[in-house]
Amino acid sequence: FDERISTFAEQKFQRDGIDVKMGYRVVEVTDKSINMKRKDTNESSSNPYGMIVWSTGIGTRPVINDFMDQIGQ
Repeated sequence: FDERISTFAEQKFQRDGIDVKMGYRVVEVTDKSINMKRKDTNESSSNPYGMIVWSTGIGTRPVINDFMDQIGQ
């Protein structure tokens, strides 16, 4: 995501009391909890939830990047 959008969303969520987890890998989702591991320490955590909003980073495939470079975009 664009850095400005990410920063805006993170600040808005914090103001609204939403706990934003970054740097984690989801390993399991059950009907009552989401289980994650920190990417840097491999530390496990389990968080109960009522509603999950899961947003992952996205990126362009290398072949598309090459094509965009070739056409000047």
